[in-house]
Amino acid sequence: MYSKEIKDLQDNIKQAQNNIRINRANMAQYREKKAPKHYQDSGKRNIESQKKLIVNYRERIASYREKKQKQKSMGKGIDSFKRELGKNTGKWVSNKVFGDGHSTPHRVNIKTEKQKTQSENRKDIFSKGKEFLSNENLFGDKEVILGFNKKTDNIVETPIPNDKEDIMNLVNLLLSTIKANGWKSGENEKHINSLSDACLTKLEQCEIKLISMNEINQATYVENEIKKLKKKKLIQKYMIFVGIGFLFLIGFISYQLGLWK
Repeated sequence: MYSKEIKDLQDNIKQAQNNIRINRANMAQYREKKAPKHYQDSGKRNIESQKKLIVNYRERIASYREKKQKQKSMGKGIDSFKRELGKNTGKWVSNKVFGDGHSTPHRVNIKTEKQKTQSENRKDIFSKGKEFLSNENLFGDKEVILGFNKKTDNIVETPIPNDKEDIMNLVNLLLSTIKANGWKSGENEKHINSLSDACLTKLEQCEIKLISMNEINQATYVENEIKKLKKKKLIQKYMIFVGIGFLFLIGFISYQLGLWK
């Protein structure tokens, strides 16, 4: 259970560490050849992205291991829940159909004393059942987040092609991904922002590659799209705070003008 996912993430960590070594070697060559500064900057961004990936991979491994442990514990709890539910349901049906007459005198005598305990036990059992259903929904949300994280990893690990047409195809894919997801201001939507940020960084790398290939028209197009997206990011992430500030400003002006008494 989750062993394959953990193994894949461990392999991804090794790949990211290898990418860091390659980037450092490339940066050393750029320094020797006195390449333009943006080559060094791109290498630094790539290394930082790989470091963030490693942290993310390790957090996800820890999450998988925790989930694995919880599911083991939950499995035991659910088995107990089923047994208790079946036992209590059987008793309820038996009493409804046959009444207390079928019970031995001893069982009838202790029925009153046990009622309170059984009632408390039933509450505890159904509470566990409710918790189980809640955890199922939580696992569903985690799967969505893991799906976004995987897309982000794929974007970061995608190499920039050497062919102009291939680069522009990648650019179009990145633009489509950002337009489909954008940026969000909620705390629970960081995985969406991470994907869009990864696409934006990859677009900047495409621009640098096009400039190095002397494809000025394509590079200018990508540069303009990046500027638009950065404005969009600023608006989408912080518009809610601008809106709140605007409402406070309107309220303050209304109060000063005596519209509010």
